[in-house]
Amino acid sequence: NTPAQPDVCGSCLPRVNNVIAPSYEGNKKQFGADKAVDNDKKSRWASDSPAKSGDSQWLKLNLGSRLSIDSIKLTWETACSRSYDMMLSQDGITWTSGSPGNHGREGEVLLTMPANTKARWVGMFSKHGDPKYGISLWDFSVYG
Repeated sequence: NTPAQPDVCGSCLPRVNNVIAPSYEGNKKQFGADKAVDNDKKSRWASDSPAKSGDSQWLKLNLGSRLSIDSIKLTWETACSRSYDMMLSQDGITWTSGSPGNHGREGEVLLTMPANTKARWVGMFSKHGDPKYGISLWDFSVYG
């Protein structure tokens, strides 16, 4: 039997200063960045609309230390990103490409990372969200 991959974000990460985004819908706390990693299937992060905050939205996770990453799971709400890049960083400043995501659909997307991928930070950088609503994630999980 192969053991289940441990979830290295979500409930294991401290909530404060570990998940950041440039905006959340109407500055309402129920749509804050931390909602994408709270392991609550009823909560979600939602960006502001493109009219308020522009089309380029992102969500960054600080894993706390440099960890091996096998895959990333994004669970999109109806307001999903049509095109985005998964990026990796050791310091939260300099980013390298992890995997492109051009799925443009609601639901779960599992992205497999190249072998030997290690990072402290993982970011989803949206290039084209829903033109009316922006983007929204029910869940952002990193597995190693």
